[in-house]
Amino acid sequence: MSIHRLPITPPFEPDEASVAFVDLAGFTAVTEAHGDHHAVELIDLFEETLTRDLPDGGRLLKMIGDAGLLVFDDPAQAVTAILRIVNRTSRDLTFPELRAGLHHGPLTWRRGDPYGATVNIASRVAGQAAGGQVLATAAVAGRLPVEIATSIGHRKLKNVAEELELFELTTVRTPSYRIDPVCKMRLAVGREIAAITMAGTVWYLCSPECASRFLANPVAFMPEV
Repeated sequence: MSIHRLPITPPFEPDEASVAFVDLAGFTAVTEAHGDHHAVELIDLFEETLTRDLPDGGRLLKMIGDAGLLVFDDPAQAVTAILRIVNRTSRDLTFPELRAGLHHGPLTWRRGDPYGATVNIASRVAGQAAGGQVLATAAVAGRLPVEIATSIGHRKLKNVAEELELFELTTVRTPSYRIDPVCKMRLAVGREIAAITMAGTVWYLCSPECASRFLANPVAFMPEV
């Protein structure tokens, strides 16, 4: 996994902060379907999107593969920035769907990198999110208006001793697209190159390559029941 460290000036090492992980849902599928060159271009565009219009109290610390690690002074800043990023990209079909996880707590720093339970929990929360979904712990959601944070119950997170209550943050849904089952890219309605009916479902493909891969082994790209 590649790690791209970003220059931060002046030093930004708060003792307590809101940590967010944002990644591209289905990035591995994009790479396999469209190649490494396309994947690198997508990551460059994603990094640019993550750094655009961040508040003064927010930083993109580094890219870890297809995920961005961001740190903010407080939960309100973090939520405002992350929802802006997810909502903006939901209207840009250049991207696969994003998913994000947020947590607030103490941080320990080493050579510009944050460590500790806060970072670990934020990463695990992001791993619970589906494409297009933003999840947060009570440490973040408890400081937000109730109308934008809905509890989805308690979840057991890997390497976290106690179950944590997670909250889904309200995002702007863009229903007028389809998702290619092979590469997971989003397709504007009417822009598909193929529509294949199988097992009572219509599957929409973005390219001849994805259509060929789907037809060769459709079961591999159908969701498990």
